[in-house]
Amino acid sequence: MSPFAELGLEADADERAIKRAYAARLRQTRPEDDPQGFQALHAAYQAALAHCRQRESGAVAAEAARPVVPVPAPEPAPVPIQPEACAPPATAPVPRRLAVPPLPVPRFELGAFVQEAIARAGAGDAAALERWLHGVEALWSLDTKAQAGHALVTAIYRQAPPMPEACLDTLLAFFGLDHARAGHDPLALQQLRRRVDLAWHLAPAQRGRLALALRMSERSARRKLDAALRQLQRPFHWSQALFRGLPPAFVQGTARLVQRLCGGHLDLLPASVDRRQLAFWLAAADARHVSRPRLALAGARMLAALLSSLPLGLLFGWVANGPGTGIDPGPVGVTATCVLFLGLLVFAFAAWAQLVRWQADPMPAGRWTGRIHAGLIPLLVGVGLAIGALADAPFAGWPVLLLTAWLAVARSLRGRAIPPGARGLLWIGFVLASPLARSLAEADVRPAWFTALFAAVALGAWGVDLARRRPWRLVRAR
Repeated sequence: MSPFAELGLEADADERAIKRAYAARLRQTRPEDDPQGFQALHAAYQAALAHCRQRESGAVAAEAARPVVPVPAPEPAPVPIQPEACAPPATAPVPRRLAVPPLPVPRFELGAFVQEAIARAGAGDAAALERWLHGVEALWSLDTKAQAGHALVTAIYRQAPPMPEACLDTLLAFFGLDHARAGHDPLALQQLRRRVDLAWHLAPAQRGRLALALRMSERSARRKLDAALRQLQRPFHWSQALFRGLPPAFVQGTARLVQRLCGGHLDLLPASVDRRQLAFWLAAADARHVSRPRLALAGARMLAALLSSLPLGLLFGWVANGPGTGIDPGPVGVTATCVLFLGLLVFAFAAWAQLVRWQADPMPAGRWTGRIHAGLIPLLVGVGLAIGALADAPFAGWPVLLLTAWLAVARSLRGRAIPPGARGLLWIGFVLASPLARSLAEADVRPAWFTALFAAVALGAWGVDLARRRPWRLVRAR
C-alpha cells in the first residue's frame, strides 16, 4: 500500500494536505495505545512528505532546464563594417540546470523544549499545556518523546519550578511517567508535588488562591498573610526583624503560617523563603527553649516600653508642676522605674516557667547537664536550709524552700492528666503558705517543723520522680 493510500489521500496531494491527514489519523492512533500502528503511520507520513518534496523539486528543476526559444527581432539597416572591427561572433550562454536544495527539516532543541514546557506549566493551565504537548511534531517519535520526557523530569526534580499539581500530573501522564514502573520514588514524587505546588502558590500572582486555600480571605487576615510572607521572603537583618517582632501576635502568627504551609517539613518551602528569616521566627515562637531570638526580642520589647514611658513621665511632670512652671523630672524617673520593674517581673516569670519546663523534660544526655538536671532540687533545698541557719532566722529560707517544693511537685506531675481545678488548688495552697509563715513568725512559734515540711515535700516529690525516670531494681526479675 502506498503511503498516500495509508493516509487516505490521492497521489498528487500537497504537503499541507499530508500534514492535515496525519494529524487526523494521529487522534485515532496514539503512541501509548498502539505503538506498532503509530510507527507504521509515522513511516507513511515521512514517506509521503519525502515523495511530495521530491516531486516539487523535480518540477522546479524541469522548469529551470526548459530551453528558451528566441524571438526574431526586426532586421536593422545595413551598417558599413570596418575591416579592423571584424571579430568572431560571441556564443550565447547555455542555460545550466539549477540545483534546488532540499527543504530544511526543523531541528528539535531539547533544552529549549524543556524550558518552554516548564514555563507553560508555570502558567497554571493544564488543558492548554496538554494541547501544546500534542502539537509538538518532534514528540510524535517514540524515541524523541522518551528522551524529552527523561530530560524534563530530571530538570523538574533539580529545579523544583513553581507549577500546580495538575500541570505536573499532565506532564508525567503525557510522557508515561505517572506509574510505579517509571522508576519514581513514591515519597520523593509526593514531596516534589508539594514543593512545586507550594512554590506556585507563594508567587505574588497567586496570593489570592493561597488566601482562599488557607481560609484567610477576610481583609484583616489577608493583610496579616501578606505581611508575614513579605517578611519571610526578604533578606534577614537583626534590626528590622526585632522591630517587626515587637508585637507578640506577629511572632506567633508567622510561626503558625509556616506550620500551615509546610506542616513542619521546612525543606518543602521554596528558595524564595529566606532560611535565616525562617529560623529566627520559628525560634522566637518556641517557648520551650531559651534561644538568642527570644532573648533579643525580650530586650527589644523592654527598651521599647522604656522609650514609650518617657512621654508619659514628661506629661505627669508637666501636670505636677502646673502649666508654665516647667517639668518636674521626678515622675519621669518613677514611670521609667515602674516600667523597668514590670519588665523584670515578666522576665522573672518567663525564666521560672522555662526552669519548670526544663525540669519536666527528659533528662539530658550530657554528663554535666544530666547531673545538674537530676540534682537541682536537693541543691536548692540545701540552699534554703543554709540561709535559715546562717541568718539565725529559720523563716529566712522559706521562700527558697517554697519555690523548690513547687518546682519538685511540678516536675513530678508534669505530663500527667491533672485537672485544672487541682492545679488551681495547688497554686492557692502554695500562695497561702506565705501569710501562714508570717503569722507563725509573729506568734513566736518554733518554725523548725514548718521549714522541714517544705523540705520534705520537695525531696519526696523529687525522689518519686527520679525513681520513675530511672527505676532501681533491687531484685532482678527471673
